[in-house]
Amino acid sequence: MSVDVFGRTLEKKEGIRGPPGAGYKFTNDGEFDAESRRLCNLAVPIELDDAVNLRTLKALAVSDIKILFEATTQLKSKVKQLTSILNTYKTDLINEFQKKLDELEGIVEAHRDNIDQQILQINFNIHQLERMGKNG
Repeated sequence: MSVDVFGRTLEKKEGIRGPPGAGYKFTNDGEFDAESRRLCNLAVPIELDDAVNLRTLKALAVSDIKILFEATTQLKSKVKQLTSILNTYKTDLINEFQKKLDELEGIVEAHRDNIDQQILQINFNIHQLERMGKNG
């Protein structure tokens, strides 16, 4: 309870009145020293150099998180689409490669059969020549 110079009881007002003067200290380099105390009832910042209260920071953080979430969701969707397209191309490429490989195997098999027939013919001719040489 406070009493004025005439002995009257003063009603307690919100907060405690500090000593006359600046009411705060300065550091050796002239900066404001709040001595680990809070600054309360800050207004919403208007200028770039205005102090920012926690409500404003949280609102900005929530806004930024929403933007990042939406961007991430869109990117995930695009990656899913691209993965689907790449899988389709991959499947088509594998099928085309297998088709070409089958064609090449067919060509190699045909050449192998032709070579086998030529070898048989050459062996037959050698055998004929050997028989002629023994009989002759």
